Order: sequence, then structure tokens, then C-alpha cells
Amino acid sequence: NFYVVINSSPGSSAIITADEGILHGSVRDSVLRVCHAYNVRVELRAPTLNDLRNAKGAFVTSTSRLVMPVHEVVLGDLQYFPHSGDGVDSRNDNGGDCNDGIMSPLSYCYPNCITTQNIRQWVLDDVETHSTFVYEASD
Repeated sequence: NFYVVINSSPGSSAIITADEGILHGSVRDSVLRVCHAYNVRVELRAPTLNDLRNAKGAFVTSTSRLVMPVHEVVLGDLQYFPHSGDGVDSRNDNGGDCNDGIMSPLSYCYPNCITTQNIRQWVLDDVETHSTFVYEASD
């Protein structure tokens, strides 16, 4: 499942994630549970391109990897654009330099989103809390 992190008000974040056409699994349940526990607002709707443009972060979830940050969303085919020398390429709406000269006509970069990092840790803690110990290796 895919999530977009936005600023909901000064100093607070919200996540946007679809509520239809997705897997309603245990990791998604954990994300929603920890967001509720830590007062991160959740909008259950499909993220839009405008949400991506204004996002401060994004992540995906899976059973095997739990929460994985998304550092770049690329729309269109990748192309090579030489650097202008200032580290910023105008073809990238976020002004960032995601892939060292390889940029798409439209890409959004989300480096080091604190909200994503927090949710990642909260979900890990939540999964450990709800896990059952199965096997202990002997020496």
C-alpha cells in the first residue's frame, strides 16, 4: 500500500492513503493504529498528483518490509539532464537532485521525512508488541 505524508497544520502531519482497491492487511492496520495513537491524522482517499507535489514524504508498506520510505516518485520516462552546477534542476518540482543527473520530466523527491521515520519505528514497535515468540535457537 502507498501513503503520502503532508503537513496538515503548522507543526503536525497527516497521511493520505486509499481506502479502496488496496490490501487491508495487518501492516496497514498497524500504520492506522499507530497514527491514531500518536495523533497523526489519516485521510482515507486516493492520493492525487497535487498531493504528491505538496507532500513532505511518502512510503509503502508490505508484510516482509513493514514501512519503507519512498525517496522519489517519477512520472514519465527517465532521461539524462546535465547538472547546471548549482545542484538544482528546474525539471524537478521539489528543486532537489534525486539521482545525480538522471531526472524525469517530472519527479518529486522526499529525502529524510521525519514523519515517515517515526511511523516506521512505531510500526516496528507495534508489530513486536503483537507478535508471538515461536522458536528459540539452542546453543
